[in-house]
Amino acid sequence: MLFLAGGKTDTDPFSNRAFVYYPGEDDWTEVEPLAVGTNGHSCGAVGHSVFVSGGYADGWTVTERTEVFSLDTMTWERGPEMPNAVAYGVTVEAEDLTYIVVGGITADGEETDTIQVRTKIRRLFQGASNNIF
Repeated sequence: MLFLAGGKTDTDPFSNRAFVYYPGEDDWTEVEPLAVGTNGHSCGAVGHSVFVSGGYADGWTVTERTEVFSLDTMTWERGPEMPNAVAYGVTVEAEDLTYIVVGGITADGEETDTIQVRTKIRRLFQGASNNIF
């Protein structure tokens, strides 16, 4: 399964559309849209959920917003905001369903090597710049 959410099109710089691709069926299915359209966000699967975090939203503002798509219910819910707004970060899953956003571009347009961690247990982002939190 592949998942595609948000992005930029020729007519919409902040798309909120989302799709799931099922390789066995060779079919893209449109699912419930994001609450807020973004591009330049990080997107990654953790367990049975897909996390869409950060990116650019309305008026090219870098956001700390996170939306979580449940692959079980096929619905979105608002996730915890990251402490640092970034665009073009990378989302990875670590042990015990820990969700990590690494690097990106800050609201000031500066590159960052900040690592932002969300654990399954705490369910909140924590930390300070340039540290594992």
